[in-house]
Amino acid sequence: MRYFRLTVGFVIALLIAACNSLFAQPGSDVLLRHTFDTETSGWTTMGQGGTVRVDNGALALTYELKPKPFALAVLPATPEVARMMRLRFRV
Repeated sequence: MRYFRLTVGFVIALLIAACNSLFAQPGSDVLLRHTFDTETSGWTTMGQGGTVRVDNGALALTYELKPKPFALAVLPATPEVARMMRLRFRV
């Protein structure tokens, strides 16, 4: 009987902890959101021979593949982005 009480108590404590963690999720802390519906939203290229454009709601980088030069898409950092701690991409 004592074992049963400990098990039930443990299960109840576990359920309470799970419910607390479920409802204690922080609000959205999204600092930057780009949809690329019609424009590049400030994205530009760095390097030689690259261009950035919007293609079907996505940012597209085209560049010439050569042995030494390179091109990449960059976004100038705003103060909000500069203090960002993580970056998540969602497809």
